[in-house]
Amino acid sequence: MSIFVDGGVDIGLVAHAVAEFNRDRRVGGQNIFVGQVRADTHPEGVVTGIEFTAHREMADAAVSTFLKRIVGHDYIELTASAADNSATALPRVFIRHGLGLISVGEAPLLIAVGTERRDEAFRICREILEALKSEVPIYGKELLDSESHKWKVNQ
Repeated sequence: MSIFVDGGVDIGLVAHAVAEFNRDRRVGGQNIFVGQVRADTHPEGVVTGIEFTAHREMADAAVSTFLKRIVGHDYIELTASAADNSATALPRVFIRHGLGLISVGEAPLLIAVGTERRDEAFRICREILEALKSEVPIYGKELLDSESHKWKVNQ
């Protein structure tokens, strides 16, 4: 189980997640979060991209731990057959985080959550996002148009 992909997250995965959740007759609420690199302005220059790095084994272990705490399991794939509801536990969760250079306008993060009820989908998606930012060793180096950089601070 790994959430990581090289480069930006393929936005086509949003449609894939929605379609998979739609096939699962237990799902009544979906929440999708897509993080996008912004052209923030700093005194040192304007952000042109973010270079993401992570200690993959530690990061994957941290994700597994917080998912078990938040949703009761650490299953993050969409490949199980929705026709066999016993093959996938609810809430259904799909997470991808890009590594390497991700330019302004591209997506480094996708979180998709499918649950029985909408309130639960919103809550879980937000909890996953906050846990990713505070508990997982993922680092972002903002590259600036001044040819310098600064380390990203999660907010």
